[in-house]
Amino acid sequence: MDNYFTLPALFGDLFQRKISACGTVRHDKRAIPRNIGPKSIKMKRGDTATRIRGTLRAVRWKDRRDVYILSNMHAPPVEGNFTQISGKAIKTHAVEDYNAYMGFVDKSDRMVNSYRIVRRTWKWTKKLFFT
Repeated sequence: MDNYFTLPALFGDLFQRKISACGTVRHDKRAIPRNIGPKSIKMKRGDTATRIRGTLRAVRWKDRRDVYILSNMHAPPVEGNFTQISGKAIKTHAVEDYNAYMGFVDKSDRMVNSYRIVRRTWKWTKKLFFT
């Protein structure tokens, strides 16, 4: 799911209807545990933090940025640091499944966020007079 639709109440309702769900979530949403947020735990690449409430799992995984995932279908990952010898972070199952099945909206959001410079175009008449 896209982070716009990922809510703990929705995931609880889906689980009661026997529908599994997994999706990214923003760390500043109201129903997300505060003790998993960016100010609560300092993390380095490969670290995993998990909070569980009933059938719902909130996972925070650090690669280049923090990734917050809400799931009612995955087993809670073991907390700790999991990196390869080269320093590359090892993904949890929830992150792997999300990356495999994410839709176009999330892919386009990810590609847009990788560019820091916003490119603006000029109309050809402005280029003619101001250059």
